[in-house]
Amino acid sequence: MAWNNHRGARGRNADHMRQDEKDEALLLMSASLMLMHLSLAHVDNNQPLPQHDGSFTDRQWVERLFYGHHRRSIDNMRITIDNFLQLSNILVERQYVPHNYQQHVPIQEALAMTLMLVSHKHTHRVLGTIFDRSIETINRNIRKVLRGLCLFAAEIIRLGDQTAVHSRIANSTNFYPWFKDAVGAMDGTHILACPPTGEQMAYTNRHGFQSQNVLVVCDHDMRFIYVYAGWEGSAHDARVLESALVYPSDFSLPQPDK
Repeated sequence: MAWNNHRGARGRNADHMRQDEKDEALLLMSASLMLMHLSLAHVDNNQPLPQHDGSFTDRQWVERLFYGHHRRSIDNMRITIDNFLQLSNILVERQYVPHNYQQHVPIQEALAMTLMLVSHKHTHRVLGTIFDRSIETINRNIRKVLRGLCLFAAEIIRLGDQTAVHSRIANSTNFYPWFKDAVGAMDGTHILACPPTGEQMAYTNRHGFQSQNVLVVCDHDMRFIYVYAGWEGSAHDARVLESALVYPSDFSLPQPDK
């Protein structure tokens, strides 16, 4: 009987302890709600919150790329810092991209957002959050830089010497003499695209995703010497090649013996 009384007393003590723990949890929750209410009381619900508050500016983001780890630039823009600075200077000095020192977005920021767009599948909204810019500003500057890059590409993408046999062919017993008259390689590739709603079916390729069927030619140094873009992903490779050869065309045919 004494043992049962002792056991019942221990059970009642345990119940009291559990009840005390519940009371403490309720007190803490009530205190948290009161503090939250006091903090929200100072917020004007009628005042809209800005989407771009300038807490992390574009200049700070670019400076992190310049002065941070060297892999940061390659991971984000697929280019080293030295090549990035050289490319931005070329675009400005040769006037491929209109630039003045009073404009709101500097060339380094515009080039950085463009390279991030073509290196990753970022949308303009994501870039707007990263650079703390509006979608209109992102779109306008990316278009401006892309036009400049196309003008620059017309200058640097060109055919090399087609008369001599390339050293990689001449010094390889696997390739010479069977490929001594080959000046490059040509193939088609599918680049992801975001077409308008009414044209999505035309851009859907045989793999099931929307793309552009791009015809490219590269030399033996793995450098692009010709790019023909614009065709829908559903277009056949032969149709793209036929269109590239139609006059007037900038497709450079090899010499008769090549």
